[in-house]
Amino acid sequence: GGFAAPRLLPFRTFTEQAAAMLGTSDPTAIEANFARLRFDPTVQHLDAPLLVLHGGADPLVELADQQPFLDAADSATLKVWDDGDHTIYNHADERNDLVADWFADVFDRGERS
Repeated sequence: GGFAAPRLLPFRTFTEQAAAMLGTSDPTAIEANFARLRFDPTVQHLDAPLLVLHGGADPLVELADQQPFLDAADSATLKVWDDGDHTIYNHADERNDLVADWFADVFDRGERS
């Protein structure tokens, strides 16, 4: 799962990774950089097929964090595992099969992705 509107999370490791990625440990500068990355479905549009996978038990990313992507897409597929963790490792085989099948279907139909 990913954030349409990235933000600093209250985890030391996340803050350290964001600081390393952006070259600053200043939280205000990090938040300003994250603001530039925000996806706004009222301004941006996704005309390619979209697949969103979500773990309902994800402690970091809520479905609402991904909703802007779904709102902006002409053709979206959403799969939620109610008990799925952050990367849906607890359903890894099913997740991987679903993703492979989704890509095969999109490519077979000749759609852009």
